[in-house]
Amino acid sequence: MTDESSKPFVCDIQGCYSRFPTAKLLQQHKRTVKEKAHQEAHAERKCLRNQVKEKKKFEKRAQDEAKQARKKEREESDKRIKECSQGEDPLTTCGEIFSKPYRRAIKSQTLLYIELGRLRAETEGQKRAFTHAEMEKMANEILADCVSYHLPKDGPIYTAFQTYPTIRANKSLGLIQHQISVDKKNHVTSAAAIWHDEKAARLGSAYYYKAAQLMSDDCIDKSWSLYRSLSLGLRGGGMTMGEVLKRGEAAEAAFEPPKLFFGGTTRTFEDRTFTRGQLSTIRDWLETDEAGTCRDRQGKIVQNKLDITLKPIGTVFTKTLRPGQHPTEGVDQSIVLRQPGLIGLMEMINSPYREWS
Repeated sequence: MTDESSKPFVCDIQGCYSRFPTAKLLQQHKRTVKEKAHQEAHAERKCLRNQVKEKKKFEKRAQDEAKQARKKEREESDKRIKECSQGEDPLTTCGEIFSKPYRRAIKSQTLLYIELGRLRAETEGQKRAFTHAEMEKMANEILADCVSYHLPKDGPIYTAFQTYPTIRANKSLGLIQHQISVDKKNHVTSAAAIWHDEKAARLGSAYYYKAAQLMSDDCIDKSWSLYRSLSLGLRGGGMTMGEVLKRGEAAEAAFEPPKLFFGGTTRTFEDRTFTRGQLSTIRDWLETDEAGTCRDRQGKIVQNKLDITLKPIGTVFTKTLRPGQHPTEGVDQSIVLRQPGLIGLMEMINSPYREWS
């Protein structure tokens, strides 16, 4: 018979837990520790969530306070700007940033960017973003301001804040009239010929000429502005041949002074090409016998050939003519007779109207 005490003790863990109190206590202790750890983790997460909520509340409160502060600052600054804008002498109360000359210069730059946007616009939608109405309104505001608050002639300050804004405004108004004059829907058409809008062309010519007259001799833009003015003047009609020749010489001479600072500038642009072609035709015609027998509206011979006035110059599209048809046959003479002036010239373009426009 085997002695029980002599057997080795063998116990699986489950058996130990089930038979010995200490094992049960250990099991309960582990459960307690696990539950406590879970509760502590839960409490920690809850605490973190509360901290995040409090942080968000604090940030929102700070944002709202900052927003209210900015709103109050804007209201105060708007009130201050209004007071400065309406003041007789804003320099004494508001500083240079609110002065009329400074605001005038900013408007001039803004007007330039609107003008560039209009020039580069290709679609109707793009053009609506840079309207003639907006350009005209701003240009007239600048001109009115230059009259009501005229600066004393004081070198560069006068040039930058009085002369330049006036030039900019007149050029923009000239551009508006130029674009109106060349707009196809404003053309007067006759078989193979067209004429630009005469009234718009004459107005544009006057604006560009005024701008050019304000420019210094060394201004690189002067010759271009003079040629643009003369080109529009020829399209609008009513100029004497003497005036056309004189202004053509002035436009060409304006290339020289800027060369000292900028070197040779381009002389290849549409207004110069068109104008010089017409000037050459005028000079040739003045040498003919016909020039000496030109009669005015009352039938009297014009004594001084340079006093002969020009009709608006139109364009004949030679490819639109029938084979063997003379260019004059593509022009409705009734239109020419109704136009002001004594002598009519025509530009010849070797393309059909649809391609040119």
